[in-house]
Amino acid sequence: MTEAIVVERDGDVVTWTLNRPETRNVISEPDVIEAFEAAIADVNRDVTVRAAVLTAAGPSFSSGGNVKHMRDQEGMFGGSPAELRGGYRHGIQRIPRALYHCEVPV
Repeated sequence: MTEAIVVERDGDVVTWTLNRPETRNVISEPDVIEAFEAAIADVNRDVTVRAAVLTAAGPSFSSGGNVKHMRDQEGMFGGSPAELRGGYRHGIQRIPRALYHCEVPV
C-alpha cells in the first residue's frame, strides 16, 4: 500500500498530497485520517512553516468517503444509527477538526 499522504517541503511551505489515486483519494480510510492528523501535528510543532498546500495525486482531488463502503455499509458506514454517528464522529470528522486546529493557512 502506498503512503496515504505525501509530505514535501519547499522553503516555508509544506505540501500535503493525497496519494491514493486508484480510489480517487478517498479520505474515509483510517490510515488517511491518521496521516492527516499527523501531518497537521507536525506543522503545528514547526514554527518555521508559514503555509500548507493540500493537493492530490491523479485525476481527482478526492471522492470523499469510500462509496463502495457506504453501499455495503462497511467500516464507519455500517451498524445502527448510533454506531453510524459514532463512526463519523470518531472517523472522517477528525479531519476537519484537525484542520480547524492547524496553526498555518491551508
